[in-house]
Amino acid sequence: MCLSILPIALFSQLPQDSTVDPNVQDSAPLLSPEQLDNLVAPVALYPDPLLSQVLSASTYPLEIVEAQQWLSQNGNLRGEQLTAAAQQQNWDASVQALVTVPDVLRVLSSNIRWTTDLGNAFLAQQDDVMNAVQRMRARAQANGRLSSNSQQVVTSQLDAGYTAIAIEPADPMVMYVPVYDPYYVWGAPSWGYYPSVYAFGISFGYRPCYVGSYYHGWGGWRDWGWGLGWSNRSVFVNTGFFSRYGYRNHYSGPRYSG
Repeated sequence: MCLSILPIALFSQLPQDSTVDPNVQDSAPLLSPEQLDNLVAPVALYPDPLLSQVLSASTYPLEIVEAQQWLSQNGNLRGEQLTAAAQQQNWDASVQALVTVPDVLRVLSSNIRWTTDLGNAFLAQQDDVMNAVQRMRARAQANGRLSSNSQQVVTSQLDAGYTAIAIEPADPMVMYVPVYDPYYVWGAPSWGYYPSVYAFGISFGYRPCYVGSYYHGWGGWRDWGWGLGWSNRSVFVNTGFFSRYGYRNHYSGPRYSG
């Protein structure tokens, strides 16, 4: 499996629309740890393969809106036909592949202000965003809201002196997306408020994503296009995934080994 480091510079090409200031990462003040905790709360408990993809896709908010509209207009497409058609759209690969998890795409597009803020924070404060995810995971674990089950495997990983809580799909062929109310998981935030999400308690209520139906010869989540490197707080891309499944619009920078 070939992995590449995905640096912040990659995400500098934000779409030019009325909701996104392309210079926001240069002019806006940095967010505090409390603000970042609130910002990542709706996705902090997503499995690592999905979270890495969502962080990448959030830097293209206009494309997310376009993808949701396109998916609504092409509801007749299924399986490999769907992914092949999405690959023909002028979106980043992280957005193109979101059509395989339509409920997540709907969440991101329904609160585009939050999605834009998440992408801008990831651009400007990548390390801080990743650290916020780990803080929220640790608190959820301490609250008894995050643990291994039939849908996910939760582990603590030590890498280069950095201990991180990782969440991986339990089934290499299926992605289950947790649906949860941040107030239920963490209680009231110490500052401000959580982004609006429409959920009660915590469950795996979204439809499971049977990845093999979208990608012929699928070999499991280790072959996914995006991943998280917790020791250096980075998102990695798997160039083998892009070439194998026909994604053209992706990052192919320096090789990463490790």
